[in-house]
Amino acid sequence: MGRAGRRCLARGRSCPTCGPRAGAFVADEPIRRLEELRAELELTTAPAPTIRLAGLLATWRTGDPIARRELLLTLFEKLHVEGGRIVGYTPREDRAAEVIELLAAAAAAWEVPAKSGAGEI
Repeated sequence: MGRAGRRCLARGRSCPTCGPRAGAFVADEPIRRLEELRAELELTTAPAPTIRLAGLLATWRTGDPIARRELLLTLFEKLHVEGGRIVGYTPREDRAAEVIELLAAAAAAWEVPAKSGAGEI
């Protein structure tokens, strides 16, 4: 591209060398790139859930003690027990956000007052 073409691009004008949309292309490029980055960010910040609620409930309702233990192991690193009651939990690191969200939704459905801080029941 010659000097005239560079001047046209810098000013956002068209010229015989650059074509009629050269200025518009340059002006639209940052907006297009921003939209691409925003879409990419949405994909990376909202991962697909790995916990299937229907399967979880079915396993708990119909499973034997071994199946229930395996289910708990897929969700929690530790369960904190005092006096035979679960008083807190440590979710698995790879599913922490999903487990916390799932338990918050369950507490809301049962109208159980949520305690402050993740990991408490």
